[in-house]
Amino acid sequence: MLWSRFFGFTFLEVLISLTLLGFAVLGLELIAIVALQQNRHNYYVGIAEQQLLNMRQRLAVFGTNHSMVVLQVGLWNAENQKILPGGNGTLQGIYPSYSVRLCWLEQGLTWVSQLVTKNPCITIKT
Repeated sequence: MLWSRFFGFTFLEVLISLTLLGFAVLGLELIAIVALQQNRHNYYVGIAEQQLLNMRQRLAVFGTNHSMVVLQVGLWNAENQKILPGGNGTLQGIYPSYSVRLCWLEQGLTWVSQLVTKNPCITIKT
């Protein structure tokens, strides 16, 4: 009868609610981490697209001069290494029918790695 006068939460109820709150906060942190990782991936895709357009313009200028094209691909790859992690581009074909491919490396968290491609590549063909 003494216990019937007290109203409120028991210690066990408080522990359970704090545990649930902790898992909810961890879930929100995971969402934030995945969002940041996707944001970084999209940033690299944007850079890669600009680099591919850059190479397309170089090919339009030096397309028939083979030695200049080889030089431009080397310079372009040096730029790719500076601005993309592990950036490496390849050129296949002869102007005006060619294929340019740019790949880079992305480091992510292993437990969310299926959300972001580890070694993305972008290719343009003309």
